[in-house]
Amino acid sequence: MGLLKKLFVIVSSVAIAASGVAFPLAAHAATNAPLGAVLKDSSGTIFFITADNQRRPFTSAGAFQSYGFLSFNQVASTTTYSDFSALPTGSFIPPRDGSVFCATTTKGTDVAGECALITGGMKASFISSVAFTGLGFSFSRAQYGDSSFLSRTNNIDNTTSAHRPGVLVNINGTIYLVGPSSLLGIPSSQVFGGWGYSFADAVPANAADLAIPKSGVMPARVAGQLNPISAYAPTVKTENVTGVLSTSAYLTGKVFTNGAVTSYWFEYGTTANLGTSTPSLSVGSEVVSKDPFTSVSKLSPGTKYYYRLTAENQYGKAYGETLSFTTAN
Repeated sequence: MGLLKKLFVIVSSVAIAASGVAFPLAAHAATNAPLGAVLKDSSGTIFFITADNQRRPFTSAGAFQSYGFLSFNQVASTTTYSDFSALPTGSFIPPRDGSVFCATTTKGTDVAGECALITGGMKASFISSVAFTGLGFSFSRAQYGDSSFLSRTNNIDNTTSAHRPGVLVNINGTIYLVGPSSLLGIPSSQVFGGWGYSFADAVPANAADLAIPKSGVMPARVAGQLNPISAYAPTVKTENVTGVLSTSAYLTGKVFTNGAVTSYWFEYGTTANLGTSTPSLSVGSEVVSKDPFTSVSKLSPGTKYYYRLTAENQYGKAYGETLSFTTAN
């Protein structure tokens, strides 16, 4: 059986040559942890500083090693950066989408010895070795460890269905990344290697894969990103509050959808932990900047409030900066 996580769509007629791209070590002279830093705390837990400025932990060496652009040589102590403890702790980092992950113990959703494909942050178990090998996967490329925190998705029980999102497929010598609705092409070996992919990860495409439309290309990785699809997540900016009265105010911001249907909401509260969310609203998928605003009421007079804009689409979630205002007396 196998783990599977949701990856990104890739398609293009660009054939690429195998190459390795080294991931540069983060410089550690700064006092603030840079995006993409890999840090280990006193308990031995390794964290990755993501693009939304969270510290997200890995649950196993296998999950860490599934990201080919990471290596243990990059790991620094959390004491290197003064702001580490102040960063919000995000969810556990699952193994990389498209990787095969095998459980080592029976715990949570894990069954010892069971292998699954990681797709969409979930695991899709292989019901037989026939399904596993028939789809071109190899145990030599599998990672092992703790995936007990992951949810399950539909099992993989045949060899004729299209490969799940996150898998690299080989179509007549050209590599594509399977996404939610299309295949993403590879624009260059540098982009491919920058995500830590290997040509050994690609499996032969089947007839169902050939029917998937080819649209878009894999974006270049930037610091703090874990997989290509996150590059299509929305971008947001929290802006200054307006119309502040004693018990109400208008929260404002900007959202850029990056071409996918996107929803937004504001989070606010009397501490930096926020705690209250406004209803989720859609800004559609048009590739232009949107200016959402929401009125909040029933606030306490003369009170300091913190707030931020949050947006989400099928590729990920983005958080704006946390700002503050004080209601009138």
